[in-house]
Amino acid sequence: MEVEWRPDDVRSVREPFDTVLMNPPFGSQTSHADLPFFEVALAQGRVVYTFLNAKSESFVRRHVESNGGSLTDRSLYAFPIRHTFPFHREELRHVDVVLYRVKTAKG
Repeated sequence: MEVEWRPDDVRSVREPFDTVLMNPPFGSQTSHADLPFFEVALAQGRVVYTFLNAKSESFVRRHVESNGGSLTDRSLYAFPIRHTFPFHREELRHVDVVLYRVKTAKG
């Protein structure tokens, strides 16, 4: 397997990928912080695996379908987030997230 790590702005990614695995920011602290990651993944990947805040599920579904893709699998679970940033208020918090498998328009 060939892997390349590149610290860069996600919007600079232009090459295609067979599979995208991503853990974007949830967009809870900054509204839609996850959107640039999601848009690049849909545009450049054939299959995308991502987990996003469960509250955004209807938006995710509409966004995927409006871009010609389809949600092929989903799994709901509680994601543990430890106190890491100053805005975290609890030592450990479980956030409802959905793990998605998306087949994009290219897939």
